[in-house]
Amino acid sequence: MAVSSNANSSPSVGIIGAGKLGSVLISAFGKRVAWIVCHSQNQAEEIHKQFPTTLIYTSLKEITTLSDVIILTVPDRTIKEVAEELSTQFGTNDSNSVVIHCSGALGVDELISCHEVGMRTVAAHPFQTFTGNNIEALQGIAWGIECEPNDETFVEELVHDLGGIPVILSEITRKNKAVYHASAVVASNFVTMLVEVAKEFAQVAGINDVFLTPIIHQAVKNSLTAVHMNTPLPLTGPIARADISTLKLHRLALENTPLWELYSILSKATAIVAFRNSIITFEEFENIKNVVKDE
Repeated sequence: MAVSSNANSSPSVGIIGAGKLGSVLISAFGKRVAWIVCHSQNQAEEIHKQFPTTLIYTSLKEITTLSDVIILTVPDRTIKEVAEELSTQFGTNDSNSVVIHCSGALGVDELISCHEVGMRTVAAHPFQTFTGNNIEALQGIAWGIECEPNDETFVEELVHDLGGIPVILSEITRKNKAVYHASAVVASNFVTMLVEVAKEFAQVAGINDVFLTPIIHQAVKNSLTAVHMNTPLPLTGPIARADISTLKLHRLALENTPLWELYSILSKATAIVAFRNSIITFEEFENIKNVVKDE
């Protein structure tokens, strides 16, 4: 849903970068979007079809008026460069604009050039995976926030408007920002990768999603319940049972196929987690490693 605020009293928004997250935010903010900067004329034309009344630029130099909020949804490697360009172009305007970058891996210091010319700077990362223009993905998600204490209320209200849950990151998390972001990668990309691997195995076995869908749903549900309740890892299967004979059968069927390397890597990772969680003993862990090692 679009942000349900009165456009006359709500801060205007400019968005730099119209990729997956940028496109979602454009739709979510709706009429509050004053302008959009995208990377090419072709992209500008596509965006214009969806938002015909919004100003669309292909260069920061085309911006004539700053919005109240400027959101950078550009690749991480370009955040500092874009911030420097903004500060050079508008730093003499006594701007009180809030500049926000949405990187999960980088801190608010990426915007130091804007901060030095008086702009308010924020790092606000939506802890979510975005595909297509799915604004429902914004609902109920945490946003990891770094900002000056005086700006916390403003940013929290902005996130609430989007249907999110604002979380001011602790000093510990700020120092471990790359690990914070890596946890999002594991929770999204790695889960997607595992589903794809399961599909590859299923295709070789001659089965389809009638088999896969229920077991994936249940496994995810069990795991999320354990996370929420802080209960033991709900691991099942031959590794949790230290069932060496079954693992040997798997190896016999797979080791001369392209699937064996994947099975070996994932089995070793699973065995490590099982041992750390006291599901298997050290001796069982060593036996499993010997069976699933990729020679």
